[in-house]
Amino acid sequence: MGGVSDGFVIPSGEIVHFWGELKAENNGGFASVRKEIAYGSLEGKSGIRFEAKATNRDFRMNLTPKTDNEWGIANFEIDFSATTSWQTYEFDFDDFKYNIMGLTPPDAPKLAETLYDVHELGFIISDKIFNVPFLLSVKNIEAY
Repeated sequence: MGGVSDGFVIPSGEIVHFWGELKAENNGGFASVRKEIAYGSLEGKSGIRFEAKATNRDFRMNLTPKTDNEWGIANFEIDFSATTSWQTYEFDFDDFKYNIMGLTPPDAPKLAETLYDVHELGFIISDKIFNVPFLLSVKNIEAY
């Protein structure tokens, strides 16, 4: 991909801080953080909730299933706007959209069909606000 955006993660007790700065050079423009989760840990659940605050920016949460996609980059995502105050975000799995490099194929699976295979949870920022620092702080992530 070749971008030069900066992204860093600092755990601090129960809070994870994801911060950095997006850069447009070399077709950049996004930064992301991911965490492995146990296969099957979302099975039987209907959604996910977490608390977050940020520097008034738009973010996306990603849930990544094991895939036979040749690049391994298919995921389910949902957008949210974070503010400078702690808020609780709650998303039903039915509202997540399937994505392969920005595209949703017509025969895209539903997240509910692949919950057992989800092995990664992440956050991404790609709002095209360049050279301005961002900060996303997240805590209490749980499936319900």
